[in-house]
Amino acid sequence: MRFASSILVVGLLAPWVLNGCTGGNRGPDDWGDAGHSPTSSISNGVGPDDSSLGGRAEAGVSGSGDSGKDTGSSTTTAPLTPDAPVLADARPPALADAGPPALAGDGPVTGNGDVGTSLPPDVLDPAAVCAADHAAAVKRGTNMAANWDFASTATSWTPEFATTQVWNMKDASGTAASGSLAISYNNVDFGGSTRQVQGGSRQCVAVAGGSSYGFYARQFIGAGQSTGRAGVAVLFYAGADCTGAPTGNSTTPFPAIIDKWTLQCGATVAPAGSKSMAVRLVVQKSHSQPSVTVLFDDVLVVAQ
Repeated sequence: MRFASSILVVGLLAPWVLNGCTGGNRGPDDWGDAGHSPTSSISNGVGPDDSSLGGRAEAGVSGSGDSGKDTGSSTTTAPLTPDAPVLADARPPALADAGPPALAGDGPVTGNGDVGTSLPPDVLDPAAVCAADHAAAVKRGTNMAANWDFASTATSWTPEFATTQVWNMKDASGTAASGSLAISYNNVDFGGSTRQVQGGSRQCVAVAGGSSYGFYARQFIGAGQSTGRAGVAVLFYAGADCTGAPTGNSTTPFPAIIDKWTLQCGATVAPAGSKSMAVRLVVQKSHSQPSVTVLFDDVLVVAQ
């Protein structure tokens, strides 16, 4: 009977004894390192004081180290001890399940390249970036270029060597009441030279040395002619009216896209001492090829 009573007492006390061994009320010093509960799991091996990845630890975060996704590991829910910091999320932001970074207005776009973060396609598309920059430039200031839309004439633009220009009724926006400037570069070397040469039409505008400027234009290279490229270039001069020796230059890309209106964008800083800038609508081709004609429209030159 005594033996049975002893067994009964031990049986009743066993859960209390085990509970005291595995849990119970412990002070911060009983947890060991930094006073953190071992039941607070932290994914990806990021310690609670390690902020190098921009994330913070949180009690109850299950982790297998695989992008913060639940792979069957048990989720712990024990509270942190009073002196343990309350942390948000140990997972690096790029590994969370929130998808690609969102674009917020006109703010900068950032990504964590070392973990393979992919940006939305339009962010990587030069044409989309150019279009957004052009739209902002339109709102930013007054167009410094005269006869920028070629509504009915080719005035204010001067053809360069071996170049001819004429007003054309084809408009970049399809407006029947407006047109474009057709520029033909006619410099041909009948000796078979394959080097690239270029010419175009220009307009001179006043600038201030050290100031920033953006320059843009739409262009159309028609099919059925020699292979050519086109773009916008600027030349800075120390003298007024684009006189004297050039002090610097800049260009947009020179694509060879045919049968499509494309927008070209450029930006630069006027060298110190510059007083004027020649805005050039440029056609480029191989020297031995026949003449190439390109249409230009919607020229925009603004101080940034």
